[in-house]
Amino acid sequence: MAPNSGHRIFAFQGAPPCHDADPAALLAVLIEIAGRASRRHVRDVNARELARQAGVLLALFEDIRDRYPQKRPPPACALSLSELYLVLRKLDWFLEEYATAAGSGGRLWLLMNAERVATELRILARDVATALDVLPMRRLDIEAEVKELVWLVKKQARQAAMTVDPADSWAAREVAAVFRGFERKIAPDSGCLRRILDYLEITSWDRCNEGIRFLEEELELLKASGKEREKELTEALIGLLLYCRCVLFDSTKRSREGHVAERRDDSKEAVALMNIEDFRCPISLELMTDPVTLETGQTYDRASILEWFKAGNFTCPKTGKKIGTSNLIPNIVLRSLIEQFCRLKGIPFNGGDGHRRSPGAAPLESSITAMEARRMIFEVLVDRLTTGTPAEKGNSAFEIRLLTKFSVVDRARLAEGDAIPALIDLLYSTSPITQENAAAALLNLSKHATCRSRIVEEGGLRPILRVVRSGYRMEARQTAAAAVFYLSSIDEYRRIIGEMPGAIPALVDLLKCGNSRGKKNAAVAIFALLLLPENYQQVLDAGAVPCLVDLLSSERNDLVNDSLAVIARLAEQPEGTEAILEASIVPMLASFLHSYASPAAKEFCVSTLLSLCINGGDHVVSALSKTPSLMASLYTLLSSGTSRASKKASSLLKILHNYYCLHSGDQNGPVHGEYIVRVQ
Repeated sequence: MAPNSGHRIFAFQGAPPCHDADPAALLAVLIEIAGRASRRHVRDVNARELARQAGVLLALFEDIRDRYPQKRPPPACALSLSELYLVLRKLDWFLEEYATAAGSGGRLWLLMNAERVATELRILARDVATALDVLPMRRLDIEAEVKELVWLVKKQARQAAMTVDPADSWAAREVAAVFRGFERKIAPDSGCLRRILDYLEITSWDRCNEGIRFLEEELELLKASGKEREKELTEALIGLLLYCRCVLFDSTKRSREGHVAERRDDSKEAVALMNIEDFRCPISLELMTDPVTLETGQTYDRASILEWFKAGNFTCPKTGKKIGTSNLIPNIVLRSLIEQFCRLKGIPFNGGDGHRRSPGAAPLESSITAMEARRMIFEVLVDRLTTGTPAEKGNSAFEIRLLTKFSVVDRARLAEGDAIPALIDLLYSTSPITQENAAAALLNLSKHATCRSRIVEEGGLRPILRVVRSGYRMEARQTAAAAVFYLSSIDEYRRIIGEMPGAIPALVDLLKCGNSRGKKNAAVAIFALLLLPENYQQVLDAGAVPCLVDLLSSERNDLVNDSLAVIARLAEQPEGTEAILEASIVPMLASFLHSYASPAAKEFCVSTLLSLCINGGDHVVSALSKTPSLMASLYTLLSSGTSRASKKASSLLKILHNYYCLHSGDQNGPVHGEYIVRVQ
């Protein structure tokens, strides 16, 4: 199964009938399909036999084409050719699925489903024979040798036993024995595992990890199918390969493509870094659950745009262009991104699919085999983490980093025991990659409440902040900053971090000198620390405001939003107001209100301006009253901004109106005074 193919392996999607197709065109298609099927390279002996039979049919079709260059084949051939088209389509598809699965990590899955594969091939062979039964061979003017081959293929296809290869049966029995051992809490013999993996040609960390990714994609597609036995088998296979990857293979020998993290994990991280504002419907400003695209290319939530049309509007809300048709094209890619984003952020997602589990729910194995396999994995990893060689400790930190990245269950498994103290010790490692992996593992664990407490109790704050300040790699520094953010979710820990010498300056330094992700992680960590008022002055003394102002010119919307959020928080205190006014960013904030697309950014801007007016006095209000675009932007927020933004805009308008009335004597206010009075 190709990655992200969107269907389960060997779940044929069907083919359109072709009874009315032009025979010459149909013959050309048959030649193409038969040629493609005959060239498939597959490991299974039964599949190879069907590929050979497709080659014989290719010779038949080519001979028919060459014998009838100017006229059509006999009409009696039409039914058989159309049946052969359907059979060959399915055969070619099946061989492609088999070859793709074998080449993309699915060999273990194919092994444990060998009987099913043999049954499918047996059915295909019978279908080939049935389609050839109605082919009027005597009426076809073709080579006698080709006729003999076709007769032979028909006979062989009819009689084909398509039994499971004895070697496959042996390997499947060995895997079943390992499963029984897991269920009895007996660790498998390494020699036995090596023999199985060698037979499947899984000889490296990368090949093993490839198999895990394949099975995880298959499991995601199985979850909504209701096929519990298949789901449990797939979970058990994942557990087996995870055990092999962690226990038998050295992660330092993985390929360059997998050296920093798994490709799948990288894509999930990219989704996690997206801005939630990009997923809001332009009409309702709510998170889209069923995004659809109009002919103008603009995307809206289905319910919102249907309400728009129902109200008698026949234009695109964003572009104003007339809509020629009300056809709504489902934006499947965007929906998938939103669903992934919600799952990673723990946001409830109601996409209208009753089969989908809650995105915030942790995946719980229903297979006893899988649960015991993972328990044994962590026993081995923790043992190596505490008593192993430096290389074994580094490998174990990396595996824990991968296993805990998206699994709440695996994080909970490590809440007790020696894993967390050992990972904290590895933050002092002289190996840059080991330090980075330990920091990443602790970041993942810091997302779990019990693990957060253990990290602090075991003295993890100081070494984590040390990595933020002077980690060997930027990746380690930015990861440690993210851990600080999660640890700062508890009031007491905010106080402890704020009191640690150099903690906040280290975050501000990362805000200034880090890469994009480092700056983002530093910004959100600082924001979390500012939830404790005692930390305000330290953030200001560390020079955070100039760094935040610099980030406002970033091309990354998420960085701009995070910077505005911190600025808005700082502006709530008089000391913060003073520092922000010294940075002279009031015109920039007014400009963002007018031109920036993000509703959250606008909310932060109006919040900051309101705080500046309250804490800064008349000279700030005077400056704002002379900003040309500000009033129009505030009116727009009243009607189309978020609830909080609308309230803050109303408050700011009142301040501006009162200032104008006080200094002009005009009780009606400025040009829009009547509107302001009505708002009051």
